[in-house]
Amino acid sequence: MRTCFDNIMRLEIKDGLEIVKMISSEGEQVPIKPVKLKNYPVETWLMNVKINMVETIKRLMKAGLNEYT
Repeated sequence: MRTCFDNIMRLEIKDGLEIVKMISSEGEQVPIKPVKLKNYPVETWLMNVKINMVETIKRLMKAGLNEYT
């Protein structure tokens, strides 16, 4: 995963069916919107992981900015 996405060491997979967290090399865990794995080619679910990671980070940064102000 680190060669695809900066500092994402691994993904947490729940019950072998969906990806639910991204985990950094420092051990930080960030939940993402679940990405289904079953019956999808790797290209499809990997693109969905990328989309969900970007959406999650945007949402968390906006929430942090609102809480700060």
